[in-house]
Amino acid sequence: MVRSTPEPPPWLSEIGGARGYLNPPHYTKFSILDRRTNVVLRGTPDGILVMQDGSHLIVDYKTAKFTAHQDELFPMY
Repeated sequence: MVRSTPEPPPWLSEIGGARGYLNPPHYTKFSILDRRTNVVLRGTPDGILVMQDGSHLIVDYKTAKFTAHQDELFPMY
């Protein structure tokens, strides 16, 4: 069910065009099979925004203290 949001929080305003929010499903109900690789992607997103065009933007917040070493880890993401 889409829960209406008047506008995204100010810190998300750069993405523009959000018209609603979906409560993310539990990880046991959120998965997709990539048939090409036969890999199942499963997890729980932090949020799902419904955009003006009906598409969905999956939000995955990363929170950690920044260190210089983290730049070396970027290719893993």
